[in-house]
Amino acid sequence: GSIAVVLYLVSIPVWENFLAAVGFETIAAFMAVLSISSLLLHQRGDTPATPYLLGAGFTYYVVIELGGAIEKLFLQTSPIIQKTPLVLTSDIIEMANLGAVILLALLIHNRGLDSAGRRKHIWFAILFVVPLLLSGVLRFSILQNLPHQSLVVVGFLATMISFLLLFGAILAVIRLRSLFTLNGPVRLSTAFLLFAISCIPSMLALVSSSLIWSMAIILQLVAFFVVYLALAPTFMGSLGVPKQAAIRITVIMMLLIVVPFLLTLISESLFPALTYIDNGAYTVSNIGSTCMSAAFAILIYTYAERSGKRYQYPIAFVFSILTVVGLSNMIVTPLLPQIYGETLSSLIVVSLFSIPALIQSIKWLDDKSSHENPSSTRSWILLSFVGGGFVVVLGGIVESMAVIANPVLDDSPLGGAIVLALNAIILGEFTYLAFLVISDSAGKLTVESVSVVFLSLWIIQNILKSIFFDWSAGWWLGEILLMVSLLAGPAIMGYLYLGAFLQAESSGTRAKVYADVLAHDISNHHQAILYALELARLEIAPEVVRMKALGEAYEALADADRLTKNVRRLSHLDETVTQDFQSMDVVVSIRETFDRLTKALRAPDITLNVNFDEGECFILANDLLHDIFQNLFHNAIAYSGKSRVDVEISPIPSNKPDLWEVRVIDFGPGIPYTQRDQLFKRYMEGAKGTGLGLSVVQALTELFKGTVRIEDRVEGDFSQGSAFVLTFPANLSPRIT
Repeated sequence: GSIAVVLYLVSIPVWENFLAAVGFETIAAFMAVLSISSLLLHQRGDTPATPYLLGAGFTYYVVIELGGAIEKLFLQTSPIIQKTPLVLTSDIIEMANLGAVILLALLIHNRGLDSAGRRKHIWFAILFVVPLLLSGVLRFSILQNLPHQSLVVVGFLATMISFLLLFGAILAVIRLRSLFTLNGPVRLSTAFLLFAISCIPSMLALVSSSLIWSMAIILQLVAFFVVYLALAPTFMGSLGVPKQAAIRITVIMMLLIVVPFLLTLISESLFPALTYIDNGAYTVSNIGSTCMSAAFAILIYTYAERSGKRYQYPIAFVFSILTVVGLSNMIVTPLLPQIYGETLSSLIVVSLFSIPALIQSIKWLDDKSSHENPSSTRSWILLSFVGGGFVVVLGGIVESMAVIANPVLDDSPLGGAIVLALNAIILGEFTYLAFLVISDSAGKLTVESVSVVFLSLWIIQNILKSIFFDWSAGWWLGEILLMVSLLAGPAIMGYLYLGAFLQAESSGTRAKVYADVLAHDISNHHQAILYALELARLEIAPEVVRMKALGEAYEALADADRLTKNVRRLSHLDETVTQDFQSMDVVVSIRETFDRLTKALRAPDITLNVNFDEGECFILANDLLHDIFQNLFHNAIAYSGKSRVDVEISPIPSNKPDLWEVRVIDFGPGIPYTQRDQLFKRYMEGAKGTGLGLSVVQALTELFKGTVRIEDRVEGDFSQGSAFVLTFPANLSPRIT
């Protein structure tokens, strides 16, 4: 509500300009598009059809609002003049229709009428087409002939009906709350309430002429913000993205759409009559954008080639078509004096090419198991690129000829209306693809996620240029936003690109080391087991010798098993993500690990001394914490001269989150100072040996944001035993998971 009030107060000065109404209706429509994409993401897999059917109501809203925006582009008159009693009453009826569709979608699911796959598509068509036809018939036929007082009565009745329908939808959402996890029911209920309240400003404007009607579109805009926030984080959370990261990404995606529009509307309100024609500045901007688009295309294509992620190819293709458009604007446009600025035909063509390209990208991202011939993919991209370039140039020529034949077309908003409609579809595809890619990377900043996010900048520029006239403040802002953003893009992409391949190279090196370890050390263990078993089978050997041999075989088998588990832990370490962490009691982990280990080693006489009680020391970790202590305890038991292991725990106050220090103390021969530097990494440097225990300890400790070091048990005398000192960030709230 407070956001709506702020937007209303800020927007009051801009409503004299018809572009203000176009801008706000476009933003509201595109926020509805984001919500539709989020609903369709929930529809993936075996989820119920309710989200899909709710999308019918939101699609109806998108068509209505985009239709209104396009109508205002053609009329080009002040919104204050356009908001007649007929239009205000129609706005209220449209909200009643939206409420009816939302409530029916929920009721249809509740009664099980949407269970069949084909049936839900039929319901979608009905819920979309019927209210659309009803709105058209009422506005352009029945309401046209009603006097003002009758329109007021109809508006009042429609307002009451909207409240009833949307309150019914709120009750249905609460009843079906299991469909919408996270804070979905609360946020959806809030959104539906805002939809209902949005009828009031239009109703008040029917009885008193004022700008209060502008509050209606702002309330609807905020309502779709809330719907989007209710659905998008839930989907990402279902795929393993941490809750806070999911919300942060959702907000960033929303700001990428909204902020450029708001900045443009502000610039148009400050400089309503500004028209700055500068071909030189435009050429420089166009050259920069073209070069950066080409860099994006090359980087993304190369990454797709190296990584094998085919869904990146269509994204590279879109950026390559943008490069062609830029070259066309630099080369062809100067030859077409009838057209000032860039040709709208180029925006239409690139939009038409982008729709199937994004669909293909989504398809390939979903179909990860398929293996299409890479050469056919490259041929497809090359042919599409050449064909796209030809169509772009041909479109510019056709547009020039049309303007020569009818000069009025140069100022016609028809091209802008087409671009606006096409980019509504593209924005929905982009949002769907972006959330799939971001969820696939667990919310991390990767080459894939950056390539998709920067694609949104071109979509926003297309939308801005479809609304604002050439050389206006809004038009220039769209041009500058894209150029500045794309200048930073290749640098970010290059950095992530290099990091991705360095990580791949490092993973390949580690894989080779692990293979060498298994091939060498497992063979040694197998030889020891084989030798011991052969000795145990000798009937002439004394019973004591045979039993000793069986014990040695058991120990060698246990060592081989421990080595295999350590290699598996290290090889899977890159896949472990922090959202799996939970509050763990360190003392409980220590005691459980020690008990299991001594039973496995058949060493019940070994004692454990811990200076802390359970329920006092908590850190954020997962079950891999046991592996840290298992490796340290195994070494302490194997090399200690006494039948005891001491663990000392102490808190360390810090300006940052407090730390817990855990000291695992043994009484063995100690570790010489000359060996300590390489102790944790000996295998990573290709050395041969008989275990990866300390490598596992270091890797897992760092995974939990901790550190590990070696100290003498008796300072200055390493021969008296060692102390492995671990530090972990303290988790002061043990209930947090």
